[in-house]
Amino acid sequence: AAAAVAGDDDERARLAREELSALGRVIAAYGAYGDATRNEVARWEVALASLREEEQALVPRVAGRCKRARELVAANEAVLREALGFFDGGAEMLAAAEASGGRVPMDDVEKVRCVLRSLARDWSDEGAAEREACYAPLLEELRRVLPLPSLQHAGAVGGAADGA
Repeated sequence: AAAAVAGDDDERARLAREELSALGRVIAAYGAYGDATRNEVARWEVALASLREEEQALVPRVAGRCKRARELVAANEAVLREALGFFDGGAEMLAAAEASGGRVPMDDVEKVRCVLRSLARDWSDEGAAEREACYAPLLEELRRVLPLPSLQHAGAVGGAADGA
């Protein structure tokens, strides 16, 4: 019986390490989002600058879109950092990930972008019906169980900035 308990403890410890490692990877990807996306926008700008003047005239809005993308990246980065602040140790884990200078796979950064696109859609006018169907029952139950003033107006929550 003692061996079974020790085996269960070992398994729990292994699962806890895996979970912490996965969380660290997610946090590192959140932290890498800004630099990776700004680098991508810089590549767009270099590609645009490499075009001849008459070619650039064919895509007159690209320069403005690059500027807007940089603004959206900054806004999204602020949303991500704010979100990490809600997790115990999230800010510390982000600081540690950034200090380590480790390379974050672009697939992980792309997952962050996907999360941001989903958030933007969920909280847009386009996503209102789906948001109502998905979140309204949760918010109603939270209001019932936790009648806090901050939950009474939870439907007014904003989302991330789409487009970056």
